[in-house]
Amino acid sequence: MQHLQNLIGAGYKHGYSNGHGADDTVSGLEWAIRHLDCQPDTAVTYSAHATSNLESRLFAGYVVRCLAFIKVGSVDKAKIEYHKAAALAALSRQSHGLLPSLSADQIAETLAVVEHRFRSAGANL
Repeated sequence: MQHLQNLIGAGYKHGYSNGHGADDTVSGLEWAIRHLDCQPDTAVTYSAHATSNLESRLFAGYVVRCLAFIKVGSVDKAKIEYHKAAALAALSRQSHGLLPSLSADQIAETLAVVEHRFRSAGANL
């Protein structure tokens, strides 16, 4: 987890801004996701408009933590974070818009990327 904190901290130090009013939290998360070897556009899909939505921040945070745990080989901890993200996504579907900055396709794509990471690491959900 220290590695993840270092990545997010590096995002802040990078002064990264997507130019759409995203604050340091979202920019740091996006920068971290990019450096966890994910597709760059995956990060953009859910962080670009997350600044005013706590649920979107939570979703992004769960995904980042999951990917970080996969990267360091802590698959059990990664599964916990994945299931938190998936539960939040399911709740969003049921409430028709708990994650207003994300389309259903973007959420599904993001979770698919994470699932692929699990398979690449030789783990199953």
